Amino acid sequence: GSDGAFYNNKLEKVVFGSGIETITYGAFSSNPTLTSVDFSRSVNLKSIAGSVFYESGLTELDLSNSKNLSSIGENAFYNSALTNVKLNGTNLTIGQNAFIGNDITSLSIDGSNIKIGTSAFASNVIEELELKGTIIQTGKDAFKNNQLEDEDAFIMKVIFLLIIIAD
Repeated sequence: GSDGAFYNNKLEKVVFGSGIETITYGAFSSNPTLTSVDFSRSVNLKSIAGSVFYESGLTELDLSNSKNLSSIGENAFYNSALTNVKLNGTNLTIGQNAFIGNDITSLSIDGSNIKIGTSAFASNVIEELELKGTIIQTGKDAFKNNQLEDEDAFIMKVIFLLIIIAD
């Protein structure tokens, strides 16, 4: 699809099939009525470009079946209404500010060789974090302004746990 293809519409629900590989820049941005996106059949999804769901009304995001996902662009879910997020991917890069300014309370990240960009999950209310995989990089302020304890202490605990799991 074209950049911004469904920008500023009154969409409420989108269902993606197995044929989708890439969602282009800003495709569904500024759709506050868009509360449901179904990725359950999106097994071939590789890339979600920047600002795709920028300022949408999405409350849940489940990409657990998208094991080929390698890129979530900058600001992809910026300032939406997300509360529950499940990510999966191989060599997954989560862009700067990708999930900043949501209401995420529960975050699950699965996969290998995951890179989390600067402020990717900042300014949420994350209380529950499940990491099942290898995170090889976390950017500055990746989890800043959440319900987690001190971010540096938290990241050190995560790194320590990953080292224990790897052994």
